[in-house]
Amino acid sequence: MSDISIPTADNPRNENIERIFEDMRAGLPENLNKEIYFIPDRREAIQKACTIATSGDYIVLTGKGHEKYQIIQGVKHSFSDLEELQKYFTER
Repeated sequence: MSDISIPTADNPRNENIERIFEDMRAGLPENLNKEIYFIPDRREAIQKACTIATSGDYIVLTGKGHEKYQIIQGVKHSFSDLEELQKYFTER
């Protein structure tokens, strides 16, 4: 089980990501003792995960896998989780 979760977009297509987040929040138990950051922009979510991770932590990115794009409002955008991770740690 994770101590921190960062839900984010994964090909939301024409769906409203904030509505998806509302549905997710509604299903959370009130006494949940975990940090959750709802970040719609996947790039920002990856950067947040990298920023708050400390020595010995694991970052688990799920959803995109081999895909190198995001579909947002019907538009296909170039995007790679791996490239974002590499960029973050290279620029650091």
